[in-house]
Amino acid sequence: FLAADALYTVGFMAAVGQTPGQMAMGIHVVDRRSGAPATWTQIGVRWLVSALLRQGPKLLLPPPPAADGERRRALQADVKKLELEHGDDPQRLNQALLDRYGRFAGRPARLVRVALSLLAGSADHLVMLGDPLRRCLHDRAAGTIVVEAARRPR
Repeated sequence: FLAADALYTVGFMAAVGQTPGQMAMGIHVVDRRSGAPATWTQIGVRWLVSALLRQGPKLLLPPPPAADGERRRALQADVKKLELEHGDDPQRLNQALLDRYGRFAGRPARLVRVALSLLAGSADHLVMLGDPLRRCLHDRAAGTIVVEAARRPR
């Protein structure tokens, strides 16, 4: 996913100066000081900071712990026991498994990682509300600013 995002964003901005989304919105990214089109370095920094803020918590936080061998064997033995007790009725077996392990077993750690990514990604854009030039964190890091694109005659 990150590679496709980088190819889309950096590729379009380097090739034509705008992504299709920016074209549709009538905006483009320029160097904050000179007003010249953003350089490759600025485009790359801008994308990298944005990607790290969006995906960083998911990438940096450790994944939910996998069951170690002993715990896995105990779980397998427990499931086999439940299968022996309820094997003739799949609905009862499913309910027994849900009762024992719960519907959200193993999910809280994933939810925390996703929530942190949403918060970090939102923070990137919320910063612009307090900036007179309406720059996000990725614009500040890259030294860029978003401006209206010049309209081309048809």
